[in-house]
Amino acid sequence: VAQERKEIWQKERYRLISEVDNIVVFDYSPSDDVMTFTKKRPGQPSVDEVHQGYLKNMESRTYYIHPDDLPNLRQHLLVACQESCNGSFEFMGRYFSDEYRWQRLRYVSVGDENGQVYRIVGCIDDVNDERILHNQLQQRAQRDGTTGLMNKDTGRISIENALQDMPEDQVDAVLFVDLDNFKNINDSLGHMEG
Repeated sequence: VAQERKEIWQKERYRLISEVDNIVVFDYSPSDDVMTFTKKRPGQPSVDEVHQGYLKNMESRTYYIHPDDLPNLRQHLLVACQESCNGSFEFMGRYFSDEYRWQRLRYVSVGDENGQVYRIVGCIDDVNDERILHNQLQQRAQRDGTTGLMNKDTGRISIENALQDMPEDQVDAVLFVDLDNFKNINDSLGHMEG
């Protein structure tokens, strides 16, 4: 009886999670390459989508996943099929709207007692607003609010990266201009004039 209750609860728990609005729950079977998505949008019942040959036909998934992000998804799935693990990554997708938005996929692969992975389960969340805010905060931290120019640290890192990527036979120059007493101009005329 206890085992039977446990199995019923496992199924009920999965159903409850899949009914949370604005989340996509997925279940992938590596042995037969079948992916099942359970989608729930506000005010609508849950909808299951079953995709046969999911990994085999990965290139046909560009409606939901931006083509640039397909290789990353494929790599995560291949690793998760080989060993029990968990992970996450962000990608541009259309699981929650008709336009590409930032989304986060989180997964765990489940293996048997021999380590053979038989299921990969997880969820997809819309993190577009979070990602936009993060990018805005990063922009503020790296650039001057008035001029929009890179701050000293960001400029140094950008130059170092450019020098590392530069071919040995290429010649470039960097010009630094240090104006003495420039603060006086800003203080007397204002930052916009400075």
